[in-house]
Amino acid sequence: MAKPYDAFISYSHAADARLCPRCGGPLRYRLVYYGHLGHYACTRCEFARPTPSIAATEVELLGDDGAQLTVTLPDGAVLRTRLHLPGLYNVYNALAAIAVCSALGVPRERVARGVETFTAAFGRVERIAVEDRQLFLALVKNPVGFTEVLRTGYRWKGKILRAAMVKVKG
Repeated sequence: MAKPYDAFISYSHAADARLCPRCGGPLRYRLVYYGHLGHYACTRCEFARPTPSIAATEVELLGDDGAQLTVTLPDGAVLRTRLHLPGLYNVYNALAAIAVCSALGVPRERVARGVETFTAAFGRVERIAVEDRQLFLALVKNPVGFTEVLRTGYRWKGKILRAAMVKVKG
């Protein structure tokens, strides 16, 4: 998946899967990419992260420009594509879409083109020109999402991240 330095060695306070779904024992994480997604095993039973049949073997995060992906498919074929949405969380979303397409037999060239041309729905990721600057807005719905948007922004090299939290009722 992403490089080991893109991972944490423990889950954040916002992780939502700390206990084994089989026996209720605590999960031990070797790597955590975000939320509860990573390399885990139960400390009480044999439950552990399965070996994925589709895996991102190389991920280059490009800040707000997206990511370069190299994905190995179940038949051993390699798919190289560019995702134009920022953040590791969107890489996971793209992997889910690639997995579904692979299961349905969609040709990998078409899958790559779909990933490369995909854009966010209105209001999810927006760039707005304000005078001589560009404002980047990302929709956040939960603590894990907020953490990931901040993490993505924090990683942009040469850019200053200024975040303001606004609570909206409704």
